[in-house]
Amino acid sequence: MLGPFGVSKWLGPLAFSALVGLSHGHAETVRMDLGEARALGQKAFATGNYALAHQIGQGLLRANPEDPTALLLVAASAPQVGKAEEGLDAGKRAFKSVDTPELRFQSAYLTARAAAADERFLSSQYWLRRAYQAAHTPAQEKLAATSFKRLRSLSPYSSRFSFSATPSSNLNGGSSEERLFIDGVGHGGQFTGAARALSGIRYSLTSNLSYRFSESKDHATSFTFRSYRSFNQLSNEAKELSPESEGSDFDYALVELGVRHRVRPTTDYLPDTYSIAFGQTWYGEDAYERVLRLGTGRTFKLDDTSTLRVTGELENRASARGAADRLGRHLKFSYGKELENKNYLTLGLDLKRVTSDWENNEYDSASVSVGYSMGEAVAGMRLSGQLRLRHSDFETYSVGGIDSGGRQDTELDGTVNLHIDEVSYMGFRPILSLNASRTTSNVSRFEGRNLGLSVGFQSAF
Repeated sequence: MLGPFGVSKWLGPLAFSALVGLSHGHAETVRMDLGEARALGQKAFATGNYALAHQIGQGLLRANPEDPTALLLVAASAPQVGKAEEGLDAGKRAFKSVDTPELRFQSAYLTARAAAADERFLSSQYWLRRAYQAAHTPAQEKLAATSFKRLRSLSPYSSRFSFSATPSSNLNGGSSEERLFIDGVGHGGQFTGAARALSGIRYSLTSNLSYRFSESKDHATSFTFRSYRSFNQLSNEAKELSPESEGSDFDYALVELGVRHRVRPTTDYLPDTYSIAFGQTWYGEDAYERVLRLGTGRTFKLDDTSTLRVTGELENRASARGAADRLGRHLKFSYGKELENKNYLTLGLDLKRVTSDWENNEYDSASVSVGYSMGEAVAGMRLSGQLRLRHSDFETYSVGGIDSGGRQDTELDGTVNLHIDEVSYMGFRPILSLNASRTTSNVSRFEGRNLGLSVGFQSAF
């Protein structure tokens, strides 16, 4: 099966000319030169005689193993006669031998098509990205992107990666104040070293992988893997402020394995997703917490342009450093609506309660957010952004042995993203993000500001 690639319109006007008629009579020996053989092979493929096209392609390769037309002919026809691996090999060889944008696109696309027929879905996705990179018309880009999206739904494998480099004024979440104040009253303590906000650059890599091992018309069950790794580099100013600190002291890593089960609900209110995940985190290169998370959720289609997603999570974080465990309960509402010109609006409400044997870990929080993204590019660029307001309340909190009588934090966070659609490599496009946040608190240790500009890459499909 060729899945998202189809057969009769595998390249349409992008490839061989569609010629008419090919008689199917008794076998006979026909002598022709190489040019006539190529034309006959192309004609055979265009009219659906894939066996003859494959036979002619093989004959041409015996005459010249590096004949680009023959390689393309075999790459196109071999999957149709049950020899997908042979087509995959021919497509790879063709890609190496051709030197025009048109033929590079054709060879990469045919290689992806043969890989899909051989159920090598990750390889097929890779070659579709090569085809997208080689495309030199909007129609070719659309063909590669559309095939990739369809293949993603058919393939049991799914992968997403992102990378960013972010200069930040506060890598460590330190205080922007120099002294300890509680409700505006000074308590004599002065913040030094890593308790202060330290500037520098953060490099981060995120990956999300999944493998669907069970599926029917009513359910899909997948293994999931998620990882995050950050590397921090302190500025000279930060090193002067905290000479004993190194950037690696604030590195963070997460590895998480899980199972996600999606179902077709039988009623209007049952969840459509269930999940469980186990994870381990590291901070400063040492083990930090073990994580167990249970989740469920449901998407409601309100009308043709809007949806509401409701999710709930129960998360336990067990410290690897002897600190008290934390149990979090999280309820999230996310509303999305498609506007005119494919612009998109999102509204969010997050409610969270965390309990622990240590009173400093216990708090309630609520946040509201609004997001907006442009659907169509202007001068090859699009804008998106989000604004979020979050309030956290700690009923009791002590700092430095001083009882604050409770702690209240309010954080305002805003992000603006610039998507540069005109520049891409294998379907990955650069994205520039400006993030600014301000946290106010009745305990000055948690007063902070952060300004960061990140450069990352995002898949176009």
